[in-house]
Amino acid sequence: MRDLPDISLFAAAGENNSAYPICAFPNECTQVNGGTALLLAGGTSASSPAMAGIMALVNQKFGAQGQANFVLYPLAAQHPTVFHDVTVDSNNVPCQQNSPSCTLSTLKDNTLGFFTLGQFYAAAGYDQATGLGSIDANLLVKYWNSRTFTSTNTTLNLSQTSFSHGTPINVTVTVSGNGGTPSGNIALVTTASPSMNKGLSELTLQSGTASATVNNFPGGQYQVTARYAGDTVFAPSLSSPVTVDVSPENSTVSMSGNSFDPTSNTFLPVSNGASYTYGTFIAIDAQPQGVSAPQGALDGIPTGTATFTDAASAGTVFEQQKTPL
Repeated sequence: MRDLPDISLFAAAGENNSAYPICAFPNECTQVNGGTALLLAGGTSASSPAMAGIMALVNQKFGAQGQANFVLYPLAAQHPTVFHDVTVDSNNVPCQQNSPSCTLSTLKDNTLGFFTLGQFYAAAGYDQATGLGSIDANLLVKYWNSRTFTSTNTTLNLSQTSFSHGTPINVTVTVSGNGGTPSGNIALVTTASPSMNKGLSELTLQSGTASATVNNFPGGQYQVTARYAGDTVFAPSLSSPVTVDVSPENSTVSMSGNSFDPTSNTFLPVSNGASYTYGTFIAIDAQPQGVSAPQGALDGIPTGTATFTDAASAGTVFEQQKTPL
């Protein structure tokens, strides 16, 4: 979403005497006849990587940070010199008449009489044109760890810790902190393998508590923790781990296939009971699913192997390729 800016960086490619010079091709940044050829870049393709580079300096000094907003806004209040507040002009841009949201400007500024998309004006403090303002990268790194947050305590409770895969489990997470009620998001994280099973679910606090029914716990024995992301007042925190033992659930398997039609040079669905010429190439897929899965959905990603059996009384099936689940 670009309509809720947090900070500002130059994004011009030459306007306002601003640009990002890049040495992208041979002979650029090399003096030729007393001059130097440069590629001037701009737009979000320049400013966004520039901000990523600034955050890389923060990560280099303090380690991985996650969502930066929870630090940026307290820093603006506690160390305002980190930001250069932008207080003039707007983010208004011209548009093609009759295009969506395009109107004739009647404002008494340089947009008067032109078709524009409307705008937000820059003002003192936060505004929707420039956010908190532009960043002093040196001061951002200097003061990054100096902001203060209220410590929190996160607790995780599961209705069961030993159950079969696909069983709906009631999950309750509570976050407490002195002087108020924490808000924000909770991530349920596991130590299960493979890595695709690390992230289990995301919950949102309501009055300091988040509750949900979760049925996609991966199989096996592992630990589950609740990670509170923090907000502008309260610090992130991690719950004590809860060990779960998730046994396999019963499954059903459906099968589908496609046969190659040399006449149309396309694959066509295989029909039950249909006849095919010997030697026809047929691709077959197996789709295992847990019996507890909701209608039309999965409650996890099956792993393992599926065996296809040919009940033909004669002939040979040539298996060209098989892919594990």
